[in-house]
Amino acid sequence: MRLVRLALHHPRVVDALLIGSLAMAAAPIHAQVPEAWRSEDLVFHTFSIAAVDPETGEVGVAVTTRNACVGNGVPWVRAGIGAVATQASTRTAYGDELLDRIAAGTAAADALERALADDPGADRRQIGVASIDGGIAQHTGDAVDAWAGQRAGPDYAAQGNLLVGTEVLDAVAADFESTRGTGRALADRLVSALEA
Repeated sequence: MRLVRLALHHPRVVDALLIGSLAMAAAPIHAQVPEAWRSEDLVFHTFSIAAVDPETGEVGVAVTTRNACVGNGVPWVRAGIGAVATQASTRTAYGDELLDRIAAGTAAADALERALADDPGADRRQIGVASIDGGIAQHTGDAVDAWAGQRAGPDYAAQGNLLVGTEVLDAVAADFESTRGTGRALADRLVSALEA
């Protein structure tokens, strides 16, 4: 209100506000795109869990990594369809590609097998897929940095690379399984699994 009153009594304030607004509108705005993201492959040192809750229909991915903005590359979810985590040498196209195939009726394992068959970099990829119909599929390529591995259950796929060892994914899997049927929201269960 003070600015409005000031503007009414001092026309130069109006001029200054108008000029300032025009200068801001004319300033170029650039999206922040990390230099590392300008290629097809994103390298994340990561562990994640993709999961579904068949009782509630929830789908989700939880991921932790050393890189900022991991949410733009690793997790992919689609309500009523499933969840995908694509990491290591991340090919972001896998997210929508796998969910599209599952939505079209392809089983999670078949969808992943087809995607990998067409990928010359498959040996550097790590992917976990959980579909709402109970399909689980995973892939850890031979060239993914050690320690790398995966764990799965009837409703989740946990995977990781550049970890200290198997105990990380063992803890993720054990925690997630221990919360099954507790009534907790899937999001809480996923975060708890990463914290384990």
